[in-house]
Amino acid sequence: MELHLAKLDSLYDFRNPTEIKGFLVDHSALIPILKEAYSVVEEFFGNDVPVVLEVVKDPEAAEFEQLFGYIKVADFSPEEAFERLSAFDDAWFLKQVDVVGGYLNFNLE
Repeated sequence: MELHLAKLDSLYDFRNPTEIKGFLVDHSALIPILKEAYSVVEEFFGNDVPVVLEVVKDPEAAEFEQLFGYIKVADFSPEEAFERLSAFDDAWFLKQVDVVGGYLNFNLE
């Protein structure tokens, strides 16, 4: 498990590493999805695009947590960034919905 988490740590920036690692231990099915996701994000947003992982608590259901991958899009206009995110969703992420079970999402930052 530590090897898989170290690989993810090399791809993504962790906002709260202890919290993220604990979340991924509890939801280990997300690990291979996250490994694959980074290369797909690069296809749509460019090589070495920063993506920050953060565990977000649902304000309406305090016991529910979700892992967000925030894609840093400083190099794009808001319109172009949203178009790229939509293309990423259509081409890849929406096909992962059954696997991620609502515990993973991507957004722009």
